Amino acid sequence: MGDAESASSFPCDVIHCERRDPLLNSTIGYTAGLPALGSLHALPTRASNVTGGREMANTWEDAKKAAMQILGPKGKIPEPSKTIVKAVEESRDSWAEFEAARQSLKDALDTHQKKFDKYLGALRSEVDAINKDNLGLDPKNKEDAKKIAAARKPLVKYVNGMVQKHEGEFNDLKKLNAPVKTLMDAK
Repeated sequence: MGDAESASSFPCDVIHCERRDPLLNSTIGYTAGLPALGSLHALPTRASNVTGGREMANTWEDAKKAAMQILGPKGKIPEPSKTIVKAVEESRDSWAEFEAARQSLKDALDTHQKKFDKYLGALRSEVDAINKDNLGLDPKNKEDAKKIAAARKPLVKYVNGMVQKHEGEFNDLKKLNAPVKTLMDAK
């Protein structure tokens, strides 16, 4: 706070920090007051991690060391409570479950999309197969040839209708790729 500090009633620098906690996999934000002592310059600084130009410690031990530099040899820093240790462990376990579930979801979606695409290909091929099949009649006989052509129409129309319907479903299915990617990218 510098000059503003001497003009204000605050006996400390106030810092608001936000960071991504790798153990908890969430953003943590807090406001901390540090005594306005000349030894504050001993804290590591890097503007990219914290507002106010001060870096948050990478580990609890680093934070304790920085705090002890401020407090001096009489200071005592408590260890993290059992509650926070348990919460970190539970969070880590639930994150591992989430990672496994999201991978399973991605694998299932990929597999289903491949098999669905294969199904669409088979439907399209079926139209060709129907158009080549004589449907049990002799195409050289003029009457049979008319019957074959007429009988193919509802069959081809049905299969083409199925292709159209399922292509729409397949396009909707592909829209799931973006949200699944978002899930996969979550850190």
